[in-house]
Amino acid sequence: METGSVVEEVLLLCRTWEGLVERGVGEQATLGVARAISRRLGDFADAPHTGLWADELAAEPVWGDVRSLARQFLRTELGDWRQPLPRAGS
Repeated sequence: METGSVVEEVLLLCRTWEGLVERGVGEQATLGVARAISRRLGDFADAPHTGLWADELAAEPVWGDVRSLARQFLRTELGDWRQPLPRAGS
């Protein structure tokens, strides 16, 4: 996938999540994390992307930040540390 498409999809998911939480579907505490992901990617969205997400994943520090925030989101939403999470540093 192209990096720009991935950024657009994640930003859409964050906006959708806000609406779901407002309707009582998700944990209120996850909103801050979803908004942090949106802010981080929003800053990155306007940058020129020249390649595939898989290539930028290793080269762009923003993805490490997003991965860390995603882990925090999952811990908050799922609550149980035994739930499968993305590996740190991958």
